[in-house]
Amino acid sequence: YDEMPKTTDSNGTVDFSIPSNSLFTVRMNKENYAEHRLVGRAGSSDFRYVSFTASRATSQQAFGSAGVTLDSNRGILVVGVDEIVSRAPFLQLEPMIGASVNLDSDHGQAITIGGGFPHADATIEEGEQGFVAFPNVATGPVDISVQPPEDKSCELDPGGGDQPDITSDADTVTVVTFVCQ
Repeated sequence: YDEMPKTTDSNGTVDFSIPSNSLFTVRMNKENYAEHRLVGRAGSSDFRYVSFTASRATSQQAFGSAGVTLDSNRGILVVGVDEIVSRAPFLQLEPMIGASVNLDSDHGQAITIGGGFPHADATIEEGEQGFVAFPNVATGPVDISVQPPEDKSCELDPGGGDQPDITSDADTVTVVTFVCQ
């Protein structure tokens, strides 16, 4: 397992190897950005993990427009929830409309993004992006609960299996993704 720091290319991508069926945490750092961590479990197949980062100013603006003031002594947890709509010729995902996300830790008002604007909600609605963001998550362990619509089931992405230990840390954005079908 290669734990050496890597730098993204001009397209913002980076390649590295993760042993099959192992837990991973990828840390992304950049000046004027809170540390971003991608947390998950690798499966037995190669995968591409697509994520985004937001500067502190952009995060303050997005949450601020939803009436939330970020506390740098707490973390942000972003939970992606997408539906698999096709596997061929490549995996195609869309937001899992109707999925709700809950945390077992103290946090601020959850938001979703739709039409370019944040909405105070922990359920992904039609026209919204496939994630729920939780600001001001108390530091320490966090358990995530995803409730899909009645006829769907969700699992950790990309490798499935049990949820890894998730920790909220001050001034850190932690990203965890699930897929549903």
